[in-house]
Amino acid sequence: MARWQPTTGLAVRSVCADRDAELITGFGVELARARGGEAAPGPLPRAGGLLAELASRPGRTVEAWLAVRELPGPDSGRIAGLASLVICRTPTGWRHSIGWLLVHPADRRQGVGRTLVAQACRRAVETAAEPVWAESRADWAGAIAFWQAVGFSASR
Repeated sequence: MARWQPTTGLAVRSVCADRDAELITGFGVELARARGGEAAPGPLPRAGGLLAELASRPGRTVEAWLAVRELPGPDSGRIAGLASLVICRTPTGWRHSIGWLLVHPADRRQGVGRTLVAQACRRAVETAAEPVWAESRADWAGAIAFWQAVGFSASR
């Protein structure tokens, strides 16, 4: 897998649930509103929805990272993306999978997703994981192309 450096003005840091709860909740709301370019139908994410998914549960550990804009201006401090690595016990050993990869629509196709995937894969390697899994719907052509571009291969 290729190594990627963050794009200019982007910092990648570990998620801290206490410190980042409000920021992540706001990011979830922004993503929900961005669906279709306007406010999405249906309820916006509840405050704990995404945070609950990032929490560890019995039998699994979750590590997550934020890509945050650092350039001066109105976008400074805004989340550009989020990724999580889920580590869980299976009957045959440990499974490492990228549970979430979310990139703000304004930051897509700028290396944010690649940078976050590289971070998650580096952490998986540190914990002796191989392979690292990622799942996507088969009808999401853009997502399939992205995962292939960053070195993942399709399996069923």
